[in-house]
Amino acid sequence: MLDGVAVLVLNAPELATLTGSGAAGDPADLASLAGKLERDIVVTLGENGALVVQAAERSAVHIPPPPAPIRDTTGAGDCFCGALAVLLAEGADLTEASRLAVAAGTLSTTAAGARGKLPTRDEVTALAAGLAPRLIATP
Repeated sequence: MLDGVAVLVLNAPELATLTGSGAAGDPADLASLAGKLERDIVVTLGENGALVVQAAERSAVHIPPPPAPIRDTTGAGDCFCGALAVLLAEGADLTEASRLAVAAGTLSTTAAGARGKLPTRDEVTALAAGLAPRLIATP
């Protein structure tokens, strides 16, 4: 089934389950696990942002979250995935799309409920301006 997946988005526990490994929390360890799957993967890290692992480039980039007054994390992953899908459909590369998706997911946590704060593109772009992806490993 994974052969038909262009970009796999999962959280750290899901990555551990999929790879048959123990739980890993360090971005470098997660990059190593993701590299075993030999495909483009985005690992959502909750309050720690996201990890982008690109198979062809054999690279892993950590995108830290921007500071924000977090109120409720309900729906943050859904907002992240929605933003990521839109940006990829528009032609953004995976790292840039993930950087903006981290900002979108973060903004969604600033109000209560899953629909409490669905950000606009301008809000996402403004918040993402200060996010600098950091190369952490070559899986």
